[in-house]
Amino acid sequence: MIIKSFSSILPYRVIEALSTSNFSNYLFLSKRKDASFKNLTARITKNGWAWFIIGRKLFIWRYLDEDYGSKMKASKCYELLLPASDLALHADLIWVQNSLHSRFPCALAVSPEGSIRYWPNVFQSNNFIDSVLTWDLNGQECQILIEIQPLGYILGTTTNSLVHISLDRENHQSINCNVLKPPQGLFSGISKKFSHFIFGSLPTAQMSETRQLIRVIKKEPIFDTDEILPIQIYVLFNNLIQKWVIEDYGIENFCGDCDLEKHLKEAFINKFWNRSTTHHNQISIWIMDIVLNQSDEILSETIPICPMKILLV
Repeated sequence: MIIKSFSSILPYRVIEALSTSNFSNYLFLSKRKDASFKNLTARITKNGWAWFIIGRKLFIWRYLDEDYGSKMKASKCYELLLPASDLALHADLIWVQNSLHSRFPCALAVSPEGSIRYWPNVFQSNNFIDSVLTWDLNGQECQILIEIQPLGYILGTTTNSLVHISLDRENHQSINCNVLKPPQGLFSGISKKFSHFIFGSLPTAQMSETRQLIRVIKKEPIFDTDEILPIQIYVLFNNLIQKWVIEDYGIENFCGDCDLEKHLKEAFINKFWNRSTTHHNQISIWIMDIVLNQSDEILSETIPICPMKILLV
C-alpha cells in the first residue's frame, strides 16, 4: 500500500465539516441504526472529481483542472443530500462525472439497501431522480459502483450479484436496473468452454452463494482512438474471476469464469518453497485485489500462508 498526501486544497465546506466533526464517533461503525449519521468516507477519481461523505451529506468538488489536468488551487464545492439509509453510506457507492447529455456534471448514489438517487446536474441539489432496485437483495448489501459510460453503471453487492444501472434512453427521467446472471441449464456449458479462450487453460468454477465480492474493474481504452464499445468487465469473487462484455443497454454477455486458487498455489510453491516437500493443499491463498494492464493481463495481489504460518506480502 502506498499512501501519499492529497496536495490539492480542500474546499472550505469540507474543511468546515472536518473541523466540526467528532472523529471518534465515525470509527468502526457499520451496521448500527445511527451509523448513517456517523459515517465518514471519501474518494477521488482519474476524471478529476472528488467527493466526501459525512452522514447523509455528500460534498463534491473538482480537484483537477479539466483543460490542463493539473491540480486546482481552489474549487467550488457542491453539497447534496443522499438517500436515507439505516446502514452506513460510503463513497464507493457514489460516482460523479461529466454528463453525456449536458455540459453539467452528474452524480449517481446508491445506498447499501438499494435506494438509488441520480442528479442530472450537481449544481441543482433539489433536482434528482429516485428509484430502488427492482429485485430482492436477500440480505445482501450494495458494495461497489463503477461507471461504464456511455452505457451507465455496474453495481456489485457483498456476495456475487451484479446490476447494470442505466438511464432511460428516451427521456433520461427514469432509472433502469438489469441483474446480470450467468447462464444456467443446458447452454451454460457452452459459455463456460469459451473461458478457455479468454483465460487460457484455467478451469472454470461453479458459482457459490458464499463468495464475497472483492473488486469490479473495466478495461479502459489505451488510446483516444480506441473503440469504447463493447465494454469488458472483470469481477473478482474470493478466488473466482468472471468476465462480462456489455454491448448495449440490456445486452450483457457472460464470457466465462475461472478459479485461480490452484494455479496461484502452484506458482508460489515453484517460486518460494521446496516443491518436493510442500503440497498446494498445505497453503491457503487470499486474493486481495486485481488490476488489468494494457496487455489485458490480470495482475493479482495475494497473501499465501504456508504450514509454518509465514506471511508473504
